[in-house]
Amino acid sequence: CRMIINEGFITNNIDNFETISVSTNKVYRFQQENDKYVLKVNNISSANLSPFWRGIKMVFASDFDIQRENIEDTLLRLINPHIKTAQLIFKSDTYRFQLFREAEGLSFKPDEFPNNYNIEYQLGQFIGFIHSKKYDYFGNQKIHFHAGFKEKMLSAMLETMNRYWSDSKEVKDYYTKISCFNIAPDSFSIIMTDISANQFIFNENMTSINAVIDFDGYVFGPREWELSVLEMCLQDGKAFKKGYEEYSVFPEISEYRDFYRFFMFLCEIWEKPALNSFMNRNLLF
Repeated sequence: CRMIINEGFITNNIDNFETISVSTNKVYRFQQENDKYVLKVNNISSANLSPFWRGIKMVFASDFDIQRENIEDTLLRLINPHIKTAQLIFKSDTYRFQLFREAEGLSFKPDEFPNNYNIEYQLGQFIGFIHSKKYDYFGNQKIHFHAGFKEKMLSAMLETMNRYWSDSKEVKDYYTKISCFNIAPDSFSIIMTDISANQFIFNENMTSINAVIDFDGYVFGPREWELSVLEMCLQDGKAFKKGYEEYSVFPEISEYRDFYRFFMFLCEIWEKPALNSFMNRNLLF
């Protein structure tokens, strides 16, 4: 008799599952007969968000509950010919969890992608394909905004700066500088706002990407945001750009990079990196 995996099974057995990681989600692994599963349980309330997730909520009105409630829509929009998405088995909005079939392959802990031409090329194809679908709004799957993107970004940055960087004249001056930038995207795509290598699963030889497994940071946003963040996680960039351009014209990001990177910099409240080195790291595109 095959055991049925449902909400009751999860809640009754969760204490016996292997814990993989604990951060914004508690992530567990378990095996039932010959099938392996990964369980993600939201571990943070909307009242206790980190600077990054608070900013994402201010700009895109997105949080972990909205992402989970609309995960099926996100997965549909991410269907592409190059990288699989982790298979959702079911979710529980009552218990705030999502259950996926475990993707086969190796995880990679660093933010930086392996220094491999094929991986960068495949990643470029994947993101170029996703970016080729354009929308006239930003936000999340439920709530769409048609104007005010820059204003929302500046408000989020100002709040984080005043809360965590109020003693830094250098940071305040940089905010004044970027607040004058002409940030007015005319279209948006599905983007992973916090893209890094640890949100993917790789093959055994670390020469290709098997699957994308983390969907918390996906929103409708500017393509330049994702590219400006991703750039910091690549080793070379040329192969990525080649793959990307099979589907999309590569946007000119040099005039937007500082705006989006500064948002990410402000969120680094624990490490507090040097502003200049953070902003000028890996200028590949």
